[in-house]
Amino acid sequence: MLLRDATGDIRGQAGQLRHWMEACGRIAAEHGESQLAMDRVAFSEAVKAEASAKAEFVVALARSKMLDDFGEPDAADAVIKPYFLAGLETSKVEENTT
Repeated sequence: MLLRDATGDIRGQAGQLRHWMEACGRIAAEHGESQLAMDRVAFSEAVKAEASAKAEFVVALARSKMLDDFGEPDAADAVIKPYFLAGLETSKVEENTT
């Protein structure tokens, strides 16, 4: 259920962005700046990568919760730890760039 919701959410966001990209591309072309139009292939690849990463995270959350529910807190922590550490690193990068 969670994975389906996450996938639907990403598809909706991708659709909105794709519409925006097409509009910006048309406007750029009308003004002789077609090189400013966004690359649809690169966009699709980025969306697929993000969707895959989000799906992996949702699955890890579910696994961690299940392990914790079955009395395996150390295993539950081990499943979620890489995502937690990655989040800390992302926060540090954002903090240093603002």
